Amino acid sequence: MRTSVALASLLCASVTCADVISVPLDLCGGYNSAGGFSNSPAFQNYRVGLSPITTTPERRNFFTFDLGVYAPMPPGSVTAASVKLYMPKFAPPFLLDPGDGYISPDESELFRLTATPYSAAALASPAHTAPEAAAIWDTLGTGPLAGEILLTPMDKGTIISIPLVPAAVGAINGLLGTGKVSFGGRIVTFAGTHVDELLFGFTDMPTPHMMGKEPVLELTIIPAPGASGLFVLVLFARRRR
Repeated sequence: MRTSVALASLLCASVTCADVISVPLDLCGGYNSAGGFSNSPAFQNYRVGLSPITTTPERRNFFTFDLGVYAPMPPGSVTAASVKLYMPKFAPPFLLDPGDGYISPDESELFRLTATPYSAAALASPAHTAPEAAAIWDTLGTGPLAGEILLTPMDKGTIISIPLVPAAVGAINGLLGTGKVSFGGRIVTFAGTHVDELLFGFTDMPTPHMMGKEPVLELTIIPAPGASGLFVLVLFARRRR
């Protein structure tokens, strides 16, 4: 590991190079239109839509990533970003996944991530009234676009990468070293007439089949010329802690 960091430092000291880091999930969960919500760190399921195993109204999800643990960087250091999510696939128990992540009669569903005016602390609060939770639900997947992707049953059993738009990348640049970034998600093509229109079902964390498949925020970073070696050393030192 030390050899790799030293080599990266030498290479980046003379040229501008990119590094890709994965920001681990801080918290995820969901809110529904009736004011119900699930945001406990002990049960983080990011299913979205309607599930055949529950009678709750439309559910939307959220994801929070902590950027405050990274060193502040010059403006524009983050050049690209994507959110990576896992779509379970029904399989026998020995193949780990307990159920389908894509449950819908439709051939495809459009999933959208957007910004939300609610802070990470508000999304994580265990003390919402039903009207307060419904108000949060209304902002999930309906704010300024962060990224979207068209999903099909063929995506089951894979990790989905959702590229973020430049405005979302800009917001991430401003939060590095200072705070948390949150995204809300919904099914844009949700018809509301099916009892089984669901994406990302069975994403209960922590559970054995989700180990190593937790949501991550992937960032492509280009350090400032002349400071690249120092940047790499600081970055890797923080990640090892």
